[in-house]
Amino acid sequence: MLNADAVLQNRYRIVRLLSQGGMGAVYQAIDNRLDTTVALKECFFDDELLRKQFEREARLLARLRHPAITKVIDHFNEGDGQFLVMEFIPGADLFEMLKTRGGPFPEADVLRWGDQLLDALAYLHGQESQIIHRDIKPQNLKLINAGQIILLDFGLAKSLGGQLSRVTSSGSIFGYTQHYAPLEQIQGAGTDARSDLYALAATLYHLVTGVIPADALTRATAILNYQPDPLLPASELNRQVTPAVNAVLMQAMALNRDQRPPNADSMRRALYDAAHPDARGFQATAATAAFNRPATSPQANEATVLSSMPPHASPPAPLPVTDPTLLRQSAPRQSRKGLWIGGALLMLIAIVAVAVVWFIRRPHSSNITTQRPLPAGTTAATPAHQPQPLTGHTKEINSVAFSPDGRTLASGSSDGTARLWDAQTGGLLRKFEEPGNEVVAVAFSPAGDRIAIAAVGGEGDAVIFIRDSQSGELKQKLATSNVHTIAFSPDGRTLAVANISSSLNLWDVASGGVKQTLEGQEIQTHAVAFSPDGRKLAGGGYGNTVKVWDLQTGKLTQTLAGHDNEITAVAFSPDGRLLASGSQDGTAKLWDAETGALRQTLQGLDSAVSSLAFSPDSRILAGASNRSILIWDVQSGTLKKTLTGNEGMIHAIAFSPDGRRLVSGGDDATVRLWNTNGGAW
Repeated sequence: MLNADAVLQNRYRIVRLLSQGGMGAVYQAIDNRLDTTVALKECFFDDELLRKQFEREARLLARLRHPAITKVIDHFNEGDGQFLVMEFIPGADLFEMLKTRGGPFPEADVLRWGDQLLDALAYLHGQESQIIHRDIKPQNLKLINAGQIILLDFGLAKSLGGQLSRVTSSGSIFGYTQHYAPLEQIQGAGTDARSDLYALAATLYHLVTGVIPADALTRATAILNYQPDPLLPASELNRQVTPAVNAVLMQAMALNRDQRPPNADSMRRALYDAAHPDARGFQATAATAAFNRPATSPQANEATVLSSMPPHASPPAPLPVTDPTLLRQSAPRQSRKGLWIGGALLMLIAIVAVAVVWFIRRPHSSNITTQRPLPAGTTAATPAHQPQPLTGHTKEINSVAFSPDGRTLASGSSDGTARLWDAQTGGLLRKFEEPGNEVVAVAFSPAGDRIAIAAVGGEGDAVIFIRDSQSGELKQKLATSNVHTIAFSPDGRTLAVANISSSLNLWDVASGGVKQTLEGQEIQTHAVAFSPDGRKLAGGGYGNTVKVWDLQTGKLTQTLAGHDNEITAVAFSPDGRLLASGSQDGTAKLWDAETGALRQTLQGLDSAVSSLAFSPDSRILAGASNRSILIWDVQSGTLKKTLTGNEGMIHAIAFSPDGRRLVSGGDDATVRLWNTNGGAW
C-alpha cells in the first residue's frame, strides 16, 4: 500500500486509502499541478496480457462522457503498479445514506435516479466495444448537485482496479457483489447488458424498500428445492411502492436473463410508464397485469433456473411432470355453438392484445429526467419545430455542422461514418466511411471548400481527414491521438485539435504539421472555439476553468473560474462580445469576451451541458442538455423555450448561417432539424 504524502509522477500526492483488495487499491489524492482532488486507482498485474488490456481500456474509458459516469482523467505506470486517475466524488454513497435514513428512499427519488442510470447504461452498452459495468450497487452510487446520480466503481478494487470493462471472448475476470449480481455472473457463465439490468434492479429494490434483496444463488437453490422464491415483492415490503413499479423491478431481476428487459432503453420506458399511469392510461394497467402473473409451477421455475446455468453445469435430478393427457381428460365437453362463441371472443381478445402490445412498445419520447416544469414565461416546442429526422446512422451522433452557405449539413457518428446531407431536402449527398473508428468531430472550413473529419480508433489513435467538400477528394491527413473535437480558424489556415491526452495543438492545414502546442493546458481538453476575428482561442475541459489564449503570442491571457465541474462546451458570439461556456455541473455561463467578467449564469438547467451554439445575430444561445435543447435570450439571460422530442441524449447542436434552423444529433442516431421561425421561436 502507498503511504500518505507519497507523490507519483511528480504530480499526484496520496491523501488516504479509500478501499483495497487482492488486485488493487483506491486512494484519495491531490493533483498538485491543478490543485484538485482525484481518485487514484492502483492495479496489481503480473500478467503482461492484463497489463496491456489495462492500457487499452484506460484509453477507452478516457473517452467516455456521460453525466452519470465517473470520468477517467489520466493513466500511467510507476514501479510495479498501473494507475488510473479518476474524478473524485465526495460525500456519502447511497448505501451509507440509506443506513443514516433508517428507512427507504421515496419511490419518486429512486425512479429519477434509475432513469439517469439506465440512460448511462444505454450509453455504455451502445459503445463500439460494448462496456458492461458488472458491479452496480448502492455503495457505487453518489449524489451531486441538482440531484444528479453518479455511478462509481470503487467497489471492485479487489478485481482489476474497479474500472469498467469491455466484454471479451474469454469472459469476465471480475468478482461480484453477492446480493446484486445475477445468477450468470455468480456461476461464471458470462455477462452481458442484461446482467447490468439485474444489478440495477436489485439496487433500486434495496433503495426503495430498505431491504437487501435475496441473492440469486439463494433464490435458485430455493426454487430447485421446491421452495418459494425468497425474493419478496417490493410492494409488500414498502406499501408506497406501486404494483407497476414492483412489476418492472421483479421482471428485471428474473434469474433467467432472457426473461429480463432486452436492453436499458426498454427498462427505462417500462419504469417511466409504471411511474406515470395517468399519462399512459390502460398501458400501465396492461403492463401491471402482464408482469404480476400468478406464481408459476415448480416445473416452470426449475426450467428458469436450469436455463440460467452454464452448459457445463450438472442439473439436479428431474422433477415429476404432470401428464398433459390428464388435463385434456378433465376438460368439459363444449357444444359447437359454445366453441364458435369462444372462438369469436378469442379473436376479439387477440385484436385488443395486439393493440395493447403496439401501444406499449411504440417509441416514447419522454423520460423522467427531462419532465420538469418549464419556468414562467417559457413554452415547449410545437410539432412545427420538428420535421422528419434524417436517418441512416446506426450509432450515436457526436458532431454536426452547417456549411457556410447553409446548403449542406455534416454529421459524424460512432458508427464510423461522416455524412453530408442536402440541408433543404434532407437527401444524402455523400458518405465517408472509416471502418473500425468512431467519427468524433466534423467541421467545415470558413470558405466551405473543405471538411475536416476526426476519426478515433479503439486504441486511441486518431486521424483527421481534410477532404474536398464537393468531390470528397482527400487533401490532407493529420495523424494524432485521442481527439475530442476540432475547430477551423476564421481564415481556414489553422485547425485547433482538442485532445483527451492532455494537450491542445494548433495544426497547419496546408502542411499537416503542428504549428503550436498552447501553454498552460496540460489536461484533457473537450471544447475549443476561435473568436470571430481569429485573435483568440478559448478551450476547456477537466480543471473546471475556461482558458483563453492570445494567438499572436501563444500566451494564456485569461482563466475564467466559476464552474464546479468539467467544461464541456465553449462558443464565442458571432459579434465577438461574449464567450459562452457549459459544464458537467449543470450550468451555462456568459462571459465578457474582452475582460473575462462573468455576465450571466443562465436559467433553466438541471443537467450537464453537452453543446452550445449562438445564433448568427448573437441574440440567441442554444444549449443541449440531456434530451432537451434550451433556448436563451442573450440580452436578459432568460429561458425562452425548451425543445423536446429526442429519443436520446443530445451531443451536438449548430445554427444554420441564416439562423432559421437549428440542427442536433445524439444518442438516437438521427439528425434533427428544428425550425426557429427566423429566430422568433
